[in-house]
Amino acid sequence: MIKNELDLNGEDFNEIKIENVGKVFLSKGNRNSIILEKNSEDRNVDFLIVHGIAFIKTLHSAEENKRDNYNLYITFKSEDISINILNVGSFQTKDKVNFKTIKLKAINCGQINLSVVSQSLFFGLQNVFSLKISGDTDTLTLQKNNVMLSNLRKFIVKNDSGNFY
Repeated sequence: MIKNELDLNGEDFNEIKIENVGKVFLSKGNRNSIILEKNSEDRNVDFLIVHGIAFIKTLHSAEENKRDNYNLYITFKSEDISINILNVGSFQTKDKVNFKTIKLKAINCGQINLSVVSQSLFFGLQNVFSLKISGDTDTLTLQKNNVMLSNLRKFIVKNDSGNFY
């Protein structure tokens, strides 16, 4: 696999929109970065940052998708992040991540596996095969449609009346 860090041209982002990627790995750091990993040197990826929103879309046919594997490693420095994913194999954290607010909208995702500490989580999920979340948050908003398997057993949500699992 070949890894290339995408050139941000000095622009910051706190929102990202991703389309047609195999695996996405989320981490927290002291600077924003996006690393693209793929099987071949060909670069069939649209990448653009506009008004603080990073857009990443792989451009390939269904036949190319069978042999090419695109993975993204995204590091956010912002405390408040927003992520929109469409047609992604898996979305996961490498380690436990700590953000103030995480907004995730996912359509057509095979697996979501997150370990988080946050004040607020907002999830809008549609056509997700597996959802696993661990960690804790003060508030959770979960809208889901056609989520096959959900596991929130090690996830603590705090509110005025105490903790519940």
